Amino acid sequence: MLHSIYSSASEKCQAQLDLIFLLDASGSVGADNYDKEKDFIKIVTSRYELGTTSQAAVIAFSTIASNAVPLGSKNTALSFASAVDNIPYDRGYTRIDRALRLAYDEYFSSEDSNETQKLVILLTDGKQNRWDDPPYIPIADTVQLLRSKAARIYAVTIGNNIDMSAMRNVTEEDDDIFRATEFNDLVAKADSISKTSCVDARELFPFVYTVSCK
Repeated sequence: MLHSIYSSASEKCQAQLDLIFLLDASGSVGADNYDKEKDFIKIVTSRYELGTTSQAAVIAFSTIASNAVPLGSKNTALSFASAVDNIPYDRGYTRIDRALRLAYDEYFSSEDSNETQKLVILLTDGKQNRWDDPPYIPIADTVQLLRSKAARIYAVTIGNNIDMSAMRNVTEEDDDIFRATEFNDLVAKADSISKTSCVDARELFPFVYTVSCK
């Protein structure tokens, strides 16, 4: 039962899991809402033991994607949160294709990438822009590559301007899509998503799973 895993917000999941966030920095988000996306990321990662059983990364994307916080570069919740706060807001187009591909290239293309379960969490408020500069990378091809490396992908969608059929192609199951009606609803979803990810990791790695109060 979920209650047996988390009985309070102060408990941390110690499942072996790497968290890779894809942060929408496109112009449609807006500066204030961009900060709310960052708050969401900070809350989710605070529920894990960074530097012990988990690592976290952030890839920010708009017209291009960048590895803003490399996986394992910050080993405490405080240092990770500070790095997230410092990610600039680009205000470009919505290039989900570039974010997914960079995630694969950085964290899944090596031969030993399957050693730790990795969860990719895509945050977006919009639809993929088919812009030619840089060239479009077919999302379906990248998703296939990620799945071949046992990646789990969550989509956290904000607002109504979402291509839900595209999100279903990105995720393996409808249950892996988390819908926030607006940005103010996003932070409220953070705890439920962190709990869901912990349950999923527990099922994959039961031999390393424990929960402790902090």
